[in-house]
Amino acid sequence: MDVSNRRFCKHCRLRKCFDVGMKKEYILSEQEKQEKRKKIDQNKLVRSLEAMQLLPKDLPAAELAQRELLTEAELAEVRSAMDSYASSEACVLPPQAPPGERVAAPVGVDDLINFAELSVLRVIDLSKRLEPFRQLSQQDKVALLKGGAMELILLRGVISFDPDGARFLDDADADRAASLAMDGGDFLRAAGASGQALLRLAAGLRHGMQADRPTLVLLLLACLFSPDRPALSEEGRGLVETAQAGYCRLLERLLRTRHPAAEARRLYPQLLGQLAELRRLERQFVGLAGRANARLVRPLMAEFLDLQDESPDETAAEL
Repeated sequence: MDVSNRRFCKHCRLRKCFDVGMKKEYILSEQEKQEKRKKIDQNKLVRSLEAMQLLPKDLPAAELAQRELLTEAELAEVRSAMDSYASSEACVLPPQAPPGERVAAPVGVDDLINFAELSVLRVIDLSKRLEPFRQLSQQDKVALLKGGAMELILLRGVISFDPDGARFLDDADADRAASLAMDGGDFLRAAGASGQALLRLAAGLRHGMQADRPTLVLLLLACLFSPDRPALSEEGRGLVETAQAGYCRLLERLLRTRHPAAEARRLYPQLLGQLAELRRLERQFVGLAGRANARLVRPLMAEFLDLQDESPDETAAEL
């Protein structure tokens, strides 16, 4: 018996094993085989979660037993969301100034709004990569994005804020920080008390609630698919509500993977509660944007934030 014929006769194979000293008690029962396969699958899943930094490496078995790990299908959903977000960061603005001309650091409300244009373009790009968004009509797509415009800008700001460097900068832009980052001091001078409130929200999410990038991205998607946005059609509202429920479920499952069950149950409602806080903050920033000079604001931002009465539908054009 050799490698080429060992599977032809199980009886002969078993006899050969006994002949070379295998013990009968080493033969696994069907239940033991299933448990072994389950253990192999779990180890594979754990390695995948560790590779995506969704689970600490070498977590003790006692602590691992307290986690409710994502399934393979759920992990694929999280990976898809993260890949879509990362891909959206490749979106760049067209040149705004002639070569060699230095653009002044943003210090006014108009500059603050224009700085957010890249964030808006990346939110639009991210949305177009999501299957639930692609299922919507053009009218509902515009309603969803414009209805949540300021909330999405602010939440992306929370994700991109670098507390060590005291600046707003997406991970993909590290090599272009000089031209694409906004200094925290400039932001606070332009946004005032509203800016300080946003930084407190960011600190509360990142430190108080231990919200890392995957958690914040899923929270952003739950915010994007808010079914109470004005001007949504009835059909669109139903699709949006289903999408939001799916991302909220995925967020809860991610928390149960990252934290012991009791801690996950505490964090989940607190994170969703931050969406209500975000809406209160959104009203402050809308008031701030209302003080901007629409003639100094770029067309996409003016239309996206309704800063002018009549303008081409730049949002629809981007979609």
